[in-house]
Amino acid sequence: MRRHGIPVHAERRRTVPPRLVDAATLTDLYVTQRLDDAEIGSRCGVPAWRVTKRRRELGVHRPVSTVVRAWLTDAGIPVKPRTSREHRKHLDPVLIAELYQEREWSSAQIAAHQDVTVNLVLRTLHDHGVPVRHGGPPPRHPDDDEMDPRLTALYADPEITTLLRRHRIPRRNQPGTITERFPTAAPVTEAFLREAYVDIGLATTHIEQLTGQPMERILSLMHAHAIPVRPPSFSPWLVRQRQQSRTQNLGSKRAAQTLIRRR
Repeated sequence: MRRHGIPVHAERRRTVPPRLVDAATLTDLYVTQRLDDAEIGSRCGVPAWRVTKRRRELGVHRPVSTVVRAWLTDAGIPVKPRTSREHRKHLDPVLIAELYQEREWSSAQIAAHQDVTVNLVLRTLHDHGVPVRHGGPPPRHPDDDEMDPRLTALYADPEITTLLRRHRIPRRNQPGTITERFPTAAPVTEAFLREAYVDIGLATTHIEQLTGQPMERILSLMHAHAIPVRPPSFSPWLVRQRQQSRTQNLGSKRAAQTLIRRR
């Protein structure tokens, strides 16, 4: 300041007398009462930086949050779960839509499968425009000794059987769960996925039933091969199946009505 011609006040700066705080007192104030350095300094009549320096000299630190939570748990004190945004679990909307629409699982079954709440499943469906069914009993699943009707429809499609034969994927149309039918999942290639998903319009759940590969892995492979994933909706193959079923039902109804008139 003198070198640059800045005037210096004549009065002497008042020095703060050092006040040493013992480790026990500082631990009680900082760790137990959870006062910050400024609050402790105000009580002791010293600046906050002196408190910080003294804490470091004595090695007084607050334990990390995980240790505190462990202490509380050991003491039998209930601890609220973390609810910050980064701890919320996000669900794959494509996977949830396929479980809900294609496989016709209930929201409760999906929640149990994904280890989340039913509300999170329903919120995912609503946020991505998937129509939610009215409440009621969960759909009946086929028994182990009974063939899944949808699996029967898949193997009855000549386009699908040709695809499986061309890629040497075994035909496993016996009753049972997927793991029972496929003790070892059939390997799938990029070409197979493109033909099955893009050309034929199968859903990942259908591919899972035909290959034994988990649909989570199927989705991962599709992303790895840059195969575009459809937005949550019914698969083109299932739409065609339902249209054919309605046409057949309509034809049967008209034939029955014609037979009644003739009688």
